[in-house]
Amino acid sequence: MKSKSVFSPLSLQAYMTLLIVGGISLGISIQPASTISQLRSASISNPPGFFHIAFILLIGLFAVNRGAVLAHDVPRHASRRRILGGLLPHLAFALLLFLPYLIYARALLPTVWGGTLTFVFYALELGLFIGLAALRLEHREGHPSRSGFLLRYGLFIGYCLVPYGVGLAHPALVPIITISPAAMAFHLIDGAVALNTTLGFLTPLVGVFGLLILRSRRTDYRRHHAI
Repeated sequence: MKSKSVFSPLSLQAYMTLLIVGGISLGISIQPASTISQLRSASISNPPGFFHIAFILLIGLFAVNRGAVLAHDVPRHASRRRILGGLLPHLAFALLLFLPYLIYARALLPTVWGGTLTFVFYALELGLFIGLAALRLEHREGHPSRSGFLLRYGLFIGYCLVPYGVGLAHPALVPIITISPAAMAFHLIDGAVALNTTLGFLTPLVGVFGLLILRSRRTDYRRHHAI
C-alpha cells in the first residue's frame, strides 16, 4: 500500500497523533469541572448525560459488527490469543477516536462516578464480551445470513432491555437492572455507589472469561480428535 493512501500505516499514525494531541489541547482549554458544575441550572434543555449513554451503546454495536467480521477472518479453531489479537486493536482504536469527545464530555458531568476512565474501562470490557459473543454466533452460522444478522443485534438489544424487565418485576431484583449497558451508564452518571454497579462491571467480565474458556475447550477437543 502506498504511503500516500488514506489508510496507509503512516497516514494512520498521523491521524492517531492528531487525535491524541487534539484531545490533550481540548482538555487543557476546558474550564475545571468544579467551575462548570456551578454554572449548571435546572433550565438545561439538552440532557448532559446523553453522550455517555450513546457512547456505551455505540461501542456495543461496534463490537457486534467487529466480532462478526472477525469470524470470517479467523478459523473456528483459532486460539484465544489470535481472537483477542484481532478484536482488541479495533476496540482500542475506536476508544482512541472517542478520546477528544470523552475529554470534552467530562466537563458536562463533573460528578460522574469514577470519571472518564470508568466509562472507558466498562466500554472496553463490554466491547470484548459483545465482540466475542458475536464471533461465536457467526461461527455457529457458518456463513453470512440475514438470520445471523438479526440474531446478533437482537441479542444485544435484549441484553440492553431484558434486565430492565427483570429488575422492575420485584424490588429485590432492582440491582439486576445494572446488567443492562444503558442502565449501567445511567448509574454511573447519577453517581451510584460501587455496590450498585458491581454487577454491571462483573457481567461482561465474567462473560469474556466464559467465552474464552469455551473456546479453549473447543480448541483442545478438536486437537484431541485430530490426533
